[in-house]
Amino acid sequence: MYCKEDANSVFSSRMKSKVRENERPTAITIACVSLYVYGGIGIMFSVVLLLASVFLASIPILGSGVASIQLYAIGGSILIVALLGISGGYMMWKSQRNGGYVSAISLFLGLIIAIVLYASAPSLSALETCLTFSVINIVLLVLISLGWESFSQFEPRQLDST
Repeated sequence: MYCKEDANSVFSSRMKSKVRENERPTAITIACVSLYVYGGIGIMFSVVLLLASVFLASIPILGSGVASIQLYAIGGSILIVALLGISGGYMMWKSQRNGGYVSAISLFLGLIIAIVLYASAPSLSALETCLTFSVINIVLLVLISLGWESFSQFEPRQLDST
């Protein structure tokens, strides 16, 4: 017959491991919250760019069609990346593996946009901005990869043929 302390030590470790299996990893929690903030800032920045493109086109002296279209394209692409980031963060919060894919796509697109923006107007401030966004995107990708095993794999239901 076992004493109570031995039984508690054996069963308490099993119970702790079961609780920890259902917890969200810290890396994923940080990545999700960061993607929400990143997406919110991206939405605000894209709205500013979209409004600037409208106002730039309405001023005859300053407004050229090319500059207005460029601001509109940049603002629209940043808006798409920001919305993808927020939706990916939400799906990752729900422990869905598809959220990791959407977030990774969003972060890769953000890297491409940062590089294209720097290439279109190279300057010291553009370089600093490009490097900052690149580092943020890479850190978020590393956080997602650290918690990748915690995501549940989507398994489609089998439909009855009857």
